[in-house]
Amino acid sequence: MRLFLFLISMSTIVSLNGQSYFNERFGFGYPFVPDGALNAIEVDDGYVLNGRTGDMYNHYWAILGMIKLDFQGDVLWKKTWGDTVSQWWYSGRGSLIRYNSAYFTIGSRNTWYESGSHSETLLIKYNDDFDTIWTASYGKKQYPHDSSYIARSFIGIENGFAVVGTLEINYGADHEVYLLKMDSLGNVLWEHNYPSSEFRYMGMKVLQATDSGGYTFGAYRWLIGPYGAAIGDPIVIKTDSLGNKEWELNIGGQYQDGSALLCTSDDGNIMAASRYDTDSIHETLYLSKIQLAKIDNSGNIIWNYLYGDKHYYLNVRNIRPADNNGVIISGSLWHPSPNEMGFLLRVDSLGSELWYRQYSILNDQNSLNHLYDAIPTSDGGFLGAGGCLPVGSDTGTQDAWVIKVDSLGCTSPTDCWVGQEEVVWVKTETGNQIKIFPNPAQTWFTVEIGKNKEPDDEFIVEIFDLFGRLTKEVEIPNGQNNIRLYVSDWNRGMYLVRVKNRNSVLGSGKLVIK
Repeated sequence: MRLFLFLISMSTIVSLNGQSYFNERFGFGYPFVPDGALNAIEVDDGYVLNGRTGDMYNHYWAILGMIKLDFQGDVLWKKTWGDTVSQWWYSGRGSLIRYNSAYFTIGSRNTWYESGSHSETLLIKYNDDFDTIWTASYGKKQYPHDSSYIARSFIGIENGFAVVGTLEINYGADHEVYLLKMDSLGNVLWEHNYPSSEFRYMGMKVLQATDSGGYTFGAYRWLIGPYGAAIGDPIVIKTDSLGNKEWELNIGGQYQDGSALLCTSDDGNIMAASRYDTDSIHETLYLSKIQLAKIDNSGNIIWNYLYGDKHYYLNVRNIRPADNNGVIISGSLWHPSPNEMGFLLRVDSLGSELWYRQYSILNDQNSLNHLYDAIPTSDGGFLGAGGCLPVGSDTGTQDAWVIKVDSLGCTSPTDCWVGQEEVVWVKTETGNQIKIFPNPAQTWFTVEIGKNKEPDDEFIVEIFDLFGRLTKEVEIPNGQNNIRLYVSDWNRGMYLVRVKNRNSVLGSGKLVIK
């Protein structure tokens, strides 16, 4: 109950004090080069995003780009790094962090030799102005340069860092996960690899285990199928403090699924997000949903849910803890127009969907919009970072994209995409479910609970507006498990619906009146 009231209070404060909203595209440096943002972080006076950009003379030669925005989305500065010998890449999945009063990021540097290309892991330290203090690298430097260390994510740990990535061996013929432990200066203390004679593996996102000094990381395990496409599963692996494997868990299904991306839950367990393919259309095309599993530190699944409608080409890009409870998941999916859209999914600690939104900045039928990261912001909202590719009536070049939304994922106080006839199911600790439908509502909507009301029960339905004001309160009649409310005379917009009994809040969800 306290949690819901806190959210209402925050909505009131933010709304009355001018919650910031913006939806912008930009380049990191040179004009006419392809750009894209991979990571975001909030700093004292705004937001910093990093990603990929291109060289002035060779637009598709990858170098590093970074931009700082104020809290209103206006550009404060831009910076680029790179050279003409190697291509430089930042990793994604939240790989821009503050650690020990400085900023760090992880990435890879790819260099061509006569024998082929070779990638090294890069760790970069910045000062508060994001000027480079030092760069450390790790990888095979001797001839023949047939192995590549491609960094995927990292975390700050006591006196150093843990890095997870993919080791490509024999010019990419084999793939293994590698786990590095580095000291605070970027020196490698140890390396662990996880080979398999049956599968190929890619390391994706690493966590510090909360029950020990070990590590947990998400991965992708796959084989090459008969039509040349990867057929794989999302994998979670736990190690001890020295990198020795303790257990491995497959959370995939019967079809091709996506990588497992991880964050730590409020109670110290593991939250694993991935793409889950539900239907096979043909050998290389699937319909997919968003999957989120909660796993304990012994590798047991506590719960595992699928979210949203089925989509083609759905990709889950990152998961982060949300400030209040639960997680925020970002990604992209196929859409009729524009061709691809970004999405954010907000889920609480019980696995209940709080809200789901789709976003775009380009809207031509063939344009692409991708979100690669989303962070909770100090004003109670969220900041999404990604990239966009204009086609047709949308002009310009491939740009980085940033979108700032409020705590409900809305792009303005009066604009909140909820899809068509959305049904909100709220899972509760008692196992009951609360259903709100149809949503959006125009004439009426129904609130349904998971049991009939007995004479001694008290089920109260409360309706709040976005300013946290109670606008309606009704009781579900005895012997019924639902109540219908008529809304044709209500103001259009977003409302919050809460169901409670004498002792606690049973659940809450969003409602849109159109």
